[in-house]
Amino acid sequence: MSLAEHAEKVTVITRSGVGMSQYLTDRISNQPNIVIKNNVLPIVMNKCSLLCSNNEVYKHDYYFFCLGGIPNTEFIKDDLVKKDLVGHIYVNERFEAAPGLYVIGDARQGVRRHSIGSCFGDAASATAYLHAYLRSGKAPDVG
Repeated sequence: MSLAEHAEKVTVITRSGVGMSQYLTDRISNQPNIVIKNNVLPIVMNKCSLLCSNNEVYKHDYYFFCLGGIPNTEFIKDDLVKKDLVGHIYVNERFEAAPGLYVIGDARQGVRRHSIGSCFGDAASATAYLHAYLRSGKAPDVG
């Protein structure tokens, strides 16, 4: 919902449907700039596009991934980011794996055990850094 307040369009891609409170489900379904694609897996991510299992290519300016306890990051090209042997993605102190690509939670390298609290903390910090990146003039102009 927060992203939808600032973005022209938000596409939510989920592997098995979105499990959340009815209140939030209702808010999202009434938000005209949010589109939800259920039962879709990311296959390959390039710099500005994401190929998914439904054979659609999503071309968006920014991507946020919630991947779960075991990193499912093989769809992100190795030439785009650096990963450890398990698949965790290396980030800098701003949670950035590449300019404008932020990695948090269980996908991020360097944290032995993730909890919901630390993932929310990562998300809050990364959001602040993303806003700073967008204001910096370094973000691509795809207008």
